[in-house]
Amino acid sequence: MRMARIKISGRGAVYHCMSRVVGGQRLLGPLEKEKLREMKVNVVG
Repeated sequence: MRMARIKISGRGAVYHCMSRVVGGQRLLGPLEKEKLREMKVNVVG
């Protein structure tokens, strides 16, 4: 059973992005993962 996410008010949070969907199929290869990482870094600043 999945546990609820713990939220702490007034503090930053870190979220994990998964590269799979239901069934465990892997959708992102190394190049796609790196591009996603770059995009996230650009959003954060």
